[in-house]
Amino acid sequence: MLSRTISGFLSVAAIATLLGIPRAADAVGQPDCAALQVLGVPNTTITSASLVPASGAFPEYCNVTGHVDTEIGFALHLPTQWNGKFLFQGLGGLDGLIPGPGAGLMRGYAEIGTNTGHVSADGSLYDGSWAFNRPDRQVNWAYRSTHVVAIAGTEITNAYYGRPPEHSYYSGCSGGGRHATMSATLYPTDFDGVVAGSPFLSPTGQVIAWNWDEQALAHTAIPPAKLPLITHAVVAACDAKDKVIDGLLSDPRRCDFNTSTLQCPAGVNNSSCLTPGEITTLNKMYGGPYNSTGVQLFPGWEPGVEYPLWLMALVNSVNGGPGELLVRIPDQFLTYFIFGPGFDPYSFNFDRDPAALTAAAQLFDVKPELSAFANAGGKILMYHGWADPRLATLYSIGFHEAVQTNLQRDHHGKPIDIDDFYRLFLVPGMGHCSGGPGPYSVDWLSALEKWVEQGIAPDRLIGSHLTNGVVDLTRPLCPYPQEAVYTGRGSIFDAASFECRVRQVN
Repeated sequence: MLSRTISGFLSVAAIATLLGIPRAADAVGQPDCAALQVLGVPNTTITSASLVPASGAFPEYCNVTGHVDTEIGFALHLPTQWNGKFLFQGLGGLDGLIPGPGAGLMRGYAEIGTNTGHVSADGSLYDGSWAFNRPDRQVNWAYRSTHVVAIAGTEITNAYYGRPPEHSYYSGCSGGGRHATMSATLYPTDFDGVVAGSPFLSPTGQVIAWNWDEQALAHTAIPPAKLPLITHAVVAACDAKDKVIDGLLSDPRRCDFNTSTLQCPAGVNNSSCLTPGEITTLNKMYGGPYNSTGVQLFPGWEPGVEYPLWLMALVNSVNGGPGELLVRIPDQFLTYFIFGPGFDPYSFNFDRDPAALTAAAQLFDVKPELSAFANAGGKILMYHGWADPRLATLYSIGFHEAVQTNLQRDHHGKPIDIDDFYRLFLVPGMGHCSGGPGPYSVDWLSALEKWVEQGIAPDRLIGSHLTNGVVDLTRPLCPYPQEAVYTGRGSIFDAASFECRVRQVN
């Protein structure tokens, strides 16, 4: 969709001729890469453009770096052998870094990524200090950077190859999934399709939930050594709910596990049971944050993969282990976006303080309004792991349902069918973006390409689980509200033994 022309500017070939820049011998038939340095693109500065030879899985490409305005940095990778398409590659967290060459370049895409308008002070995706008293940077991170970098990148791509991309896509997970979905809502013609994985759809709601867990674990920690006990008990109680004993919960909402069955006898505290305080903490993490009147502020975590997936993302971060995501992003967000330096995360009050995030929610949280994207012909493929220990899976389900409720009519006055443009896939046993005991390996981008370019809707995708690089389980992934149901015939580790059907949650 985002096809821009550069009329009024000299072509790359003309610039190269005027400057006397020789064409690289190994780039015969392609415009000269170095000439892009003096290409005029509105509001954009190109700081470097150099040809990078093929290496490993990466083909030869022109590496273009620059920035839109003064701070929105980007890197654009233009392969000598181009597939005619454009891919915006997202990162995650609070961004601040520019993605390097990725899978899109390997597939022949013109591939671009951005730091979203700021540089991380500590080299991680968790730094939020850049946002303090900088509403311009916050707007860039919220939505603007994706739009303006997409425009600049398409201009440069058009100039380099002499024609605009045939199709433009965005693919990202976590924070990248938020950028993908936000773009579809605010700029419905920027991309033909987006992949939004494990999306960070509500930064304000999720940081409240993370802070809830942070406070609960600080009050009474759950020792990491007890996580296997919890997972074993949950799976033993709930695995058969989906009629297949495979160690996976197809829909954890069916699990009615009673945590009190793990409580230690009076005076006992060892690795075979949980103390009353530990059970209280576990229930808080499953239940999510509430205020004192019983109003739920955000969803909690799903049961069944406490070990090993909670180990790094949740429990250890408070218990002194290596995990850091749980405390770093909410502490940074609440400090630099909301309350200012000196904020004490343990002082957050769940009755009083959520109101302080109301204005931020209007800016950062993705609104479930996708009618314009549907009317523009766009497609959104969203996925989320049921075992995600970082972003609440239930929020993605609620978002999908809210989009359906808010859908308007198409250009002919007919109701829009959500399945015609937006499909959500829930992956049993998959962690955050990937990994875990479930069928986490899926070619999401190819599925989106087929939907956009061939009209083949993703009715059933195949996910795989690998151990040491070897596939040991395949399972169909079905668009919500369908799920994979065992037919009663064949191996439970083979996708051919399952079909997609709608089943009642309870």
